[in-house]
Amino acid sequence: MEIIKISEPKVIESKNGYYVGRTCLTAHEFPDGNMTSYWDEYDRETEYFLTKEHAERALNYLSYSSYNKTE
Repeated sequence: MEIIKISEPKVIESKNGYYVGRTCLTAHEFPDGNMTSYWDEYDRETEYFLTKEHAERALNYLSYSSYNKTE
């Protein structure tokens, strides 16, 4: 298994609700030499939210906060 690409943070829906996280494009080679690739969950940056709107607000807040960090 090889991770090809990691997405930017985004709102993701799961059976537990909505959250802000990233996905990764993963390549997998089978024993017969055939390959496949698919998007899979990579990480979760927030807790779960009941609504997509609340998760979108969290994403906007996180994006704004990381953009305006002072060092």
